[in-house]
Amino acid sequence: MKYRSYLQCVLTCALVAASDCEDRKDDGVVRRDGEPDFVTQYDEKAMTDAVAKAKATWKEFSAALARPAPGMTNFTVKRGFLVDDDPEGEHIWLSNVSFDGEKFRGTVDNNPVSTKEVKFGQIVDVRPEELTDWMFVENGILRGGYTLRVLIMQESPEDRKKLLKTLGFRLE
Repeated sequence: MKYRSYLQCVLTCALVAASDCEDRKDDGVVRRDGEPDFVTQYDEKAMTDAVAKAKATWKEFSAALARPAPGMTNFTVKRGFLVDDDPEGEHIWLSNVSFDGEKFRGTVDNNPVSTKEVKFGQIVDVRPEELTDWMFVENGILRGGYTLRVLIMQESPEDRKKLLKTLGFRLE
């Protein structure tokens, strides 16, 4: 599966259950044709903790990126970008990631919703202190992806099971 398709699947499918529920009028999701859905409502404390964990463990990601073992794929980092009216900004996953020892470099992998700071396909540098998440898949198991886990875990057990099946990886 091509990387862009995989990442779009991850981001879009994180809300499959919410999309299927017709009784949710304000479900905190901005839906975009051909693009990943954009989540606007989530557990703030869980998300803050997830970002803190990603920041504390980025060296695990950089070590795996430097010497990926067989079965390690889909290396991505997430960074926040400025939005005029939102102090939280917009957090976007970057693909095709490299690390030069000081900063990560990746490609904006979807059209931003609110930020004017970057656009689809743009190459962006991310210092370790700027990243808000990282992830890769190792033999079918998600490594990192702490903010994504928050979104997955806020789904019902039944929807979570369907979602993980669709995504094609497991959580540990």
